[in-house]
Amino acid sequence: MKSMDEVLQIVGNETRRRMLTLLSEEPHYISQIAKKLDVTQPAILKHLSLLQKAGLIESFWRKSPLGAARKYFKICDSVGIEIAINPKDFAVTRHPRRMSCPKYLEMKGGIEQLTEEINRAGDLALKASKARNFRKLTETINHLLSGL
Repeated sequence: MKSMDEVLQIVGNETRRRMLTLLSEEPHYISQIAKKLDVTQPAILKHLSLLQKAGLIESFWRKSPLGAARKYFKICDSVGIEIAINPKDFAVTRHPRRMSCPKYLEMKGGIEQLTEEINRAGDLALKASKARNFRKLTETINHLLSGL
């Protein structure tokens, strides 16, 4: 995730805040967002890109009963941001959220173990080999989570 200053700048935009509000209700695809917010699709794409690069939203593909699969966007469930403003304090705090997906929790130990193995590996070739395994594991996890 980007720095808190960058995140605040990104969510400082009214259209992006409206998009986050919409995505907090349920995942949406681009033309749904554009129609509901009365904003052009190219503008929506630019906003979605910024939100995704900031680590606030993520995308996944879902089959459509009307034809081709559509790319949906949803709010990431891996971070919480709290802003406290009062006469004696101004603080922006990021709180990691606990993942509640059973598939993820089932694989979490393996992910942590593989990460530790990569970090401990001294030889560059060994690190690369373990990193390929890690990439396959994360692709599997992303595939499982996209079906939620």
